Amino acid sequence: AMRPIFRSLPKAQGERLSASGVRYLLHRVFVERHGWFVEGLMSRGESRNVSSPAAFFAEHAGDAEGVFERRLGSEGLSLHETAVFAATLESLVHEETLERLHAAF
Repeated sequence: AMRPIFRSLPKAQGERLSASGVRYLLHRVFVERHGWFVEGLMSRGESRNVSSPAAFFAEHAGDAEGVFERRLGSEGLSLHETAVFAATLESLVHEETLERLHAAF
């Protein structure tokens, strides 16, 4: 599902997406796959969103934030790295959902 979108986006260096490209790709994938509108991935009508997609990991997985932030800042993300980023975020959402479910029951 990511490959066609990835191929259509402008690349920063070689075959790597900039932070804004990663944000756009993740927004499209999460809306199509899960119906998720993730805060920070949508532009909300602004001409440009300058936040880093790696900021999502600050509260839940600080180590992951640093890894993704360094990679995004230095050279951008490849298709494989973007897929790992998406899978990591999906895993965190799944874990939080289970925690909330267990707390409720």
